[in-house]
Amino acid sequence: MATNFNGDYIVAGGQDSNVYLFGKLSSTPLWNFTAGGQIGENNYPQTIAISDNGNYIAAGTLDFNIYVFRNTQSTPLFNFTTGGEINCLAISSDGAYIAAACRDFNIYLLYNELPAPPTKPAIPFGNIFVFFVIISIVCLIIIKRKNIYIQLS
Repeated sequence: MATNFNGDYIVAGGQDSNVYLFGKLSSTPLWNFTAGGQIGENNYPQTIAISDNGNYIAAGTLDFNIYVFRNTQSTPLFNFTTGGEINCLAISSDGAYIAAACRDFNIYLLYNELPAPPTKPAIPFGNIFVFFVIISIVCLIIIKRKNIYIQLS
């Protein structure tokens, strides 16, 4: 069992071969996933981890697989087969890296390619703003060169 940094999510693995994700206010799982596809096989999650932000979950099973999930869906983003049972699993705070120590005496480091964060335009209103600024400057230069004076009444 593991929780994210602020305790909003609790993730657990059971000998029923399932990975469960719970919200902090409910005893009903938000979702569950059956590791290996069938309950009762020797594939239950032996180790489990959740990122500090709660967005990513990793589960290591006895059938040598590492499953990585988003907190919004029970379908794994990907799974990776190692050379042995996963003894220990850790995930970075943002979910980008997963490290696993296995009984085949190897340590695996996996990279979870995160979606790019939404970008904000560098200038408010984008290119329209720049266009109006350039037009205003050009108009001021033209007025200055022609010595046109605007008289306010």
